[in-house]
Amino acid sequence: MAHKEFRKPPRYMVGDIVYSHGFICIVCSIYPFNIDYSYDLKVIDGQSLGKICQNDIMHVHIWEEFLKKNGWTCYRSEGECFGHRWYKHQEYPFTLRYNNFLGIIEVSFNDGKDDTVMIKCVDELQHILFGLQLDSNLKI
Repeated sequence: MAHKEFRKPPRYMVGDIVYSHGFICIVCSIYPFNIDYSYDLKVIDGQSLGKICQNDIMHVHIWEEFLKKNGWTCYRSEGECFGHRWYKHQEYPFTLRYNNFLGIIEVSFNDGKDDTVMIKCVDELQHILFGLQLDSNLKI
């Protein structure tokens, strides 16, 4: 029997917003490569970067203007520098609590009483939306 190499699932999905070689990009396709993956990336303005290995791709951190641009509204705020801001979206069944100091977002499905998961990056938010069968195509 032939020995099969164990391959982890890909870190990113088609449609994820990522950063590579100085550009914010969208993942267009995924290819198995050795024991890892390579990704076909397209810059937001349409230029293709071609196949990029997984180690040359970085996350894009979530920032407040990004949330507002994608329909999230701040409904509560505590403190400026070290506080939190709570965000709701009309179409999504969860709230986000943005930690101003750490840049971490806590995701809650019961209006902020308990945090289900903590995220920092756009692709992590996209994966939550995808898992809930919601539109994960976000604007930059």
